[in-house]
Amino acid sequence: MNQSQLKRILISLGLVISLICGLLVYSHFSTPQNPIKVSYYHWKSHYAVPDEQLKPLQAHQLYIKFLDIGYSNKLELIPTRLPKDLNDDNGKIIPVIYIDNRVLKHESRATLVK
Repeated sequence: MNQSQLKRILISLGLVISLICGLLVYSHFSTPQNPIKVSYYHWKSHYAVPDEQLKPLQAHQLYIKFLDIGYSNKLELIPTRLPKDLNDDNGKIIPVIYIDNRVLKHESRATLVK
């Protein structure tokens, strides 16, 4: 292989690499970037998250555990203590009910349906 053939191969390879890089850059900037939707999940038995902590997150949805269903010797319903002034300014509030696996093992279907 002489020098002129080597130059042609290197130039062709450079053009192919440049074309691939150009296509990658074009495809990245031509597709619209979807904004990230942040959701927040609060699992504790007392909801006390100040609005100052949630506002910077711009939470789209706020999942709050409203009820905890547990089982030790009997079925236990443990509601979450919520503030009276709970508002929906930070996004859509979605109530969550947590059911412990022991409840499903020890309670009958009829009891759970009630």
